[in-house]
Amino acid sequence: MALPNYAEVAVFRPIRRTFEYSIPGGLKKETSVGSVCRLPFRGETVRGLVLDLNEEPSYEGEQKKLKEIITGEPLSEEIIGLARWLSYTTLTPIGQVLNRFVPADLSVRPRTEDRVELRASFEEISEFLELQERRAPKQVELVEYLLTADETVEKNELLRETDSSRSPLEALKEKGLVEITPLPEIRSPEGGLSGEVPSFQPRSRKSSAFSELKSGRFRQYTVNGPADQRLADYLELTEKLSDGGTVIIMAPNVIRAEELTELVRKRLNLVTFSYHSDLTRGEISYRWNLATTGEPDVFVGVLSAIYLSVPRLSAVIVEGDGERNYELVDRDPKGNAIETARKRAELEGVPLVIGGTGPSVRSYNGVNSGEIEELRSGFSGGFGKSVNLSLESPASGSGARAVGSGLMKAIKRNYRENQSVVIIGGKKGSSGAAVCEECGEIVRCSDCEVPLTFTGTGNYGVCPYCGFRQNLVVCDNCGSDELNFIGSGLETAESEIRSVIPGAEVIRFDSQEDSWEDFLETAAEVLNGQVDVLLGTKLVASLFFHGRISLVGMLDLDLVTNRPSYRSTEYLIQRVLAGLDMVKGGGELFLQTGDSGGSPFDFIMNGELEELYESELKSRQRMGYPPFRDLLKIEVEGGEEAEARDVAMRLKRELTSGGANFDLLGPVDNKFGTRKGRYRSDLVVKAEDGADFLERIHSIVSKDDYREVRINPFA
Repeated sequence: MALPNYAEVAVFRPIRRTFEYSIPGGLKKETSVGSVCRLPFRGETVRGLVLDLNEEPSYEGEQKKLKEIITGEPLSEEIIGLARWLSYTTLTPIGQVLNRFVPADLSVRPRTEDRVELRASFEEISEFLELQERRAPKQVELVEYLLTADETVEKNELLRETDSSRSPLEALKEKGLVEITPLPEIRSPEGGLSGEVPSFQPRSRKSSAFSELKSGRFRQYTVNGPADQRLADYLELTEKLSDGGTVIIMAPNVIRAEELTELVRKRLNLVTFSYHSDLTRGEISYRWNLATTGEPDVFVGVLSAIYLSVPRLSAVIVEGDGERNYELVDRDPKGNAIETARKRAELEGVPLVIGGTGPSVRSYNGVNSGEIEELRSGFSGGFGKSVNLSLESPASGSGARAVGSGLMKAIKRNYRENQSVVIIGGKKGSSGAAVCEECGEIVRCSDCEVPLTFTGTGNYGVCPYCGFRQNLVVCDNCGSDELNFIGSGLETAESEIRSVIPGAEVIRFDSQEDSWEDFLETAAEVLNGQVDVLLGTKLVASLFFHGRISLVGMLDLDLVTNRPSYRSTEYLIQRVLAGLDMVKGGGELFLQTGDSGGSPFDFIMNGELEELYESELKSRQRMGYPPFRDLLKIEVEGGEEAEARDVAMRLKRELTSGGANFDLLGPVDNKFGTRKGRYRSDLVVKAEDGADFLERIHSIVSKDDYREVRINPFA
């Protein structure tokens, strides 16, 4: 077969087209589809990925040459297929997508060790031993040692045990009697949790679907319920399928990824690595290169872990169904990491298991429709334990406090009894909506029914979907001018607790200042009784706190229920279930909100979670939200605010010309989306079939200059 002469390359730049380069003679043998390379591009040396190879050029003229191939193993056909899917669905150039797949530094490669094994037949070995016993005694000694070994032997160990040099071994290799294979030397990851991994019971029942679950077939499953149950499910699945390849486990944040990594290492004794952005560049490079060899059994990571190129993927597990951290909104390609995991599992023909304290609305509907199979469901009954559930509205106005009186009394009582307390609040200094102090109504968009966001001055609110603006001087419902911007911040809560209980050991975990190692150390101190009160955002909802906390308080749930998103009720369900999971039997869960006058809190307090899911589905169907219609956000960037708006208006006219089978809202000037001095204007699409819309917008973008247009297909 002739070696290729030319390569079609996707340059790692935000450019929609690909480029053709010639392949120098010295690189032809190592260049293949999926190879990451260095090449000259517009006066600089950049990286790219080979998408295709050809013997003849596609045009006449001098071709620029590839400079270097920088990966030992090429990216697989399935990984490139995933990149093409992401590029198509998000309007992100393929090279820009692939740049997310490959770390910036690949210089740290896996160390290797040479493994030696006999490759000749028994007759050939017997003949060799008989003829060479006196002529080549060292070679004979090496062969005899290998005959007694049950498996391959590390080369240096073989030479040491036989007191031999490399020459006799090389002679055996030339004769075809032995094979020497370099394999990655798996380094034991350092670190770990302070304290023991929590114990839990194995699965009490075997689902027929679980016993039949195997790699090589794409099917979707859910496991829902308390942490101990679903972690047992994850371990059983990982142990079952890791022999067939590498299992990728996704987590919504670094803390949970490291908890899961520690759990798999200690319980299954598998070669397991974490993979996330908090690692050093060297660690990321080493683990990425190691993934391409297929030697690790398990990778546990955040977001970018789903892009790891492993030669044999055996399963994908997603922990944290419906978590907001899986929504990719800040960088390209945008979308949803769970949907990306779903697509990868489909492309590679492996099972996808999605778990969490409770299902997302999408998963709940998928189970009802038969699209997703339910392996376990334990979220609806309060996890089978007695928990005192309280709902409290903190004082507002001039007497406003971050911690309500009932919750503060409970904190003091637990402090006297030396019981652990965890307080979960919103981001520090943030507020999400405006609520009327007279009638309790949240200011919402009359068309989209989502809470309005507000400017720093609070003079008006803006709908994030359709751009509707409302003056916030008075309440639309009752006319009152007593509006309160909700959200008090964790610093205030910490100060209040310290002032009431001056002798308490109070720790506030700040993800911007503290590392995941700091949190794991703090978590161990909480479980050992060295910390009285731990405060933090939802990141402190540790898997290892399952059933071990006496009191959990959740502040500022108004920020959750009134988040400017149609998914706000779903976020509330996940937050409450996470709190229930942490509380021990007989413990207390305090829900603190000013929005206590109706659903969804009525459903929660009555334990009617499935009824709440059904109510949410009816609401989404009425408003035309997923899963009943596709919702896509088109983002247009420009150097000036007017430029972004004008391009968005032109695109809207082209999309709707000649009629449209979708609703198109906007454009909306995104005051919160400005980045690196560039402005953004958004369009929102509600479509019966998002695939039809994508085909339409691609036909427009391909012929016109819309370089700064991106799509979030799972807005």
